[in-house]
Amino acid sequence: MSVETQIARIRGNIASAYAQAAQKGAQLPAVQNSENLPGTIMGIPAGGLPDDVYTITVESSDQAGGSASGGGVLSRGMAVTVTVEAVAVDGYHFVNWQENGQTVSESESYTFTVTGDRTLMAVFEESKYVSGADWWETTLPSSARWRSVTYGAGKFVAVADLNKTFVYSTDGITWTTTATIFSANWYGVTYGGGKFVAVAFNSNKVAYSADGITWAEVTLPVSAEWNGVTYGGGKFVAVAGGSNTAAYSTDGITWKAATLPVSTNWFGVTYGDGKFVAVSSNNKNNKTAYSADGITWTEATLSYGFWTGITYGDGKFVAVANINPKIACSTNGITWKTATLPAALQEVYNWYGVTYGAGKFVAVAYSSNKAVYSSGKGPGV
Repeated sequence: MSVETQIARIRGNIASAYAQAAQKGAQLPAVQNSENLPGTIMGIPAGGLPDDVYTITVESSDQAGGSASGGGVLSRGMAVTVTVEAVAVDGYHFVNWQENGQTVSESESYTFTVTGDRTLMAVFEESKYVSGADWWETTLPSSARWRSVTYGAGKFVAVADLNKTFVYSTDGITWTTTATIFSANWYGVTYGGGKFVAVAFNSNKVAYSADGITWAEVTLPVSAEWNGVTYGGGKFVAVAGGSNTAAYSTDGITWKAATLPVSTNWFGVTYGDGKFVAVSSNNKNNKTAYSADGITWTEATLSYGFWTGITYGDGKFVAVANINPKIACSTNGITWKTATLPAALQEVYNWYGVTYGAGKFVAVAYSSNKAVYSSGKGPGV
């Protein structure tokens, strides 16, 4: 249906509604349009609303938690979108839309065709857990030197060095091992542009896969201690340790060299909020760097050191450390706050890889079978 046809239909609905309102004895305003139609219809005396005109009411279960908008006085057959707005304060999340105590949609944007009066309630709950701050333990298929994890194509994929193992999971909790692939120490993995891409330490090898299960191999411009790789802004970007070496590619297959602002042990890199952010594992200089294009970088500092993994999700950058059970969070990739993993997880120090997908952060530990996950809704959600 064209825009012109839709406009004509709406005007016809309004005109019909006014005509029926007049037949019901309503006092019509001199200027008749969509702005004063609701008031006119609601002012109709006991005769009732005109035929085929209905009221859609939306409410919030908790005004402190969030607000709801949409609905109004509408004609039969009009497509109506009901949308829940952003929560009013931190610490709440949207649960579902309910009608007469029954769930009708779990999507914040709920679209339906008007066939009668409806009263919809947007249900909000206070979050008991903080995404990126509260974590729960799970188990990987084997104990290995897990280096990196990513999310794409509906699954998490993690890589390990020495035993050349790749594993995948659809929920970040239950994992499956793929066939052992090319002989290399795989340190970094990411997803973007329709493919998974992994880089190998102390080599020039790159592996790529459309599904995270079947892989092919290509080469980087130079052999280096490739530790991390990410995708954003239409390109893959990889960083190397013990140098200022970086590389970028638009397809994950053909690569060009780039330079980081300082030589250090660059370990993790991610993309979010319109920028690439890299972290280093070196307690002497605590360096991070950020870049709008993955080619030209600006140096910054993150307190502490030994940062080995970084990701972006839920409106924040999250980094993990491999010496102490540290977590760092930042909303802009430049200014950071640090926190400590819960006591139950502190015996596993070597957190190397972290990613975000399907509503949760997932991190993997080196030389163990340990993984942790974090979401704003709590364990198992």
